[in-house]
Amino acid sequence: MDKKPITPGLFYFHNHTHYDGGAQMTGSQLTLTWAQCEPYKEQLSTAIDDWVEVERARGHSWVLRVDVHQNRGARSLPGWVPRLQLKLTNGRMVEAPDYRNPELQRHLAEFVRVLGERYDDAPDLVMVQIGLGLYGETHPERDDSEGGLLTQYAGGLLF
Repeated sequence: MDKKPITPGLFYFHNHTHYDGGAQMTGSQLTLTWAQCEPYKEQLSTAIDDWVEVERARGHSWVLRVDVHQNRGARSLPGWVPRLQLKLTNGRMVEAPDYRNPELQRHLAEFVRVLGERYDDAPDLVMVQIGLGLYGETHPERDDSEGGLLTQYAGGLLF
């Protein structure tokens, strides 16, 4: 697998909105949760292809962002992925990915493999970002002011 050249230009990063924007736009970003991308084990949903169809019709490139952990609960995780029950500072219990669990690690690696098989040869795919942190960010240690999840990470429960 060879590295693709970087596609310079202006991309519209607004999660779920196509934006034509005329000649100055190079493409746009699609943000989905892991559960939306892979609702069934090793079976990608058509959501990505549907997005790509619109972008290709416009002659645009595209970026895919996948959220693994969406704020105060594991709503981003497919149902078969291991998770932890954590207590927020307000006492409410929420789910979070169990990053230490080998089963979660195996499923995530398999998801990346399936994505790669499907889209590695897509000439208009510029970048894939898989965010493991809160709100799909790339820094999983970030605190959540309402949830106080930093204490969970610091306690070694998640890493």
